Amino acid sequence: MHYIRVVVIEDMILEAIRRVSGYVRKNEAVFVKRVREESALQQEASVKESKRKMSQSGRRRDEVSGLIKKLYEPEIPEKYIYVLKACNAIVTKNCYWI
Repeated sequence: MHYIRVVVIEDMILEAIRRVSGYVRKNEAVFVKRVREESALQQEASVKESKRKMSQSGRRRDEVSGLIKKLYEPEIPEKYIYVLKACNAIVTKNCYWI
């Protein structure tokens, strides 16, 4: 069985930290620029994802609203709307029996 001692892994991690720290100390401006650029890219991606989700939610909301409207407002054929409006006008005009 093969294994790596913890001390060896710790030494490797420490060496990596030292190399990165040395680079940052020598090239602070470049490092800061890179970090800012990466942060800006991540923010752009986050904004894109949020806009996509909002758009998707809006489409879903409109779809659900349409379904609810169809459920509670049954469609009346266009030819009967004229008749219904005429009947309503007659009833409201001649409502003296009420």
